[in-house]
Amino acid sequence: MPSITDVFTSDETLRAADLPEGVPVPVIIETATPVFFDDGAKMKLGFRGKRKILICNRTNSLRIAELLGQDYSLWIGKSIFIQRAVTEFRGAVVPCVRVALSPPATPAARMAPPEPAAMPTATVARDYGPDDEIPF
Repeated sequence: MPSITDVFTSDETLRAADLPEGVPVPVIIETATPVFFDDGAKMKLGFRGKRKILICNRTNSLRIAELLGQDYSLWIGKSIFIQRAVTEFRGAVVPCVRVALSPPATPAARMAPPEPAAMPTATVARDYGPDDEIPF
């Protein structure tokens, strides 16, 4: 049975749901090219060892430019972090992908003290490396 989700789902484009929750994922930019849509220009990024591309909105494109410079041809080979986030869009809170040059730091003062050994401990989020297998 045909489904509308088949029309708007792409196996080539990275979505927020493709990323692990709460874990910044390091990636190395392999390609950076402008693409033009009816609603304006965006940047298309490919990552080393990853099959999905990221279509960067203006926010992410300007954030990368602030971090790596205005000349997007110089972004090739540079590392960034991508992570799942949420944003407001047309009055609704929706999932999105955000970029950063480094993962967000957690100040030591804000870190919770370790739990006693008798209590179960929380699972630690995996720290992904740029060449680790991420399911995208």
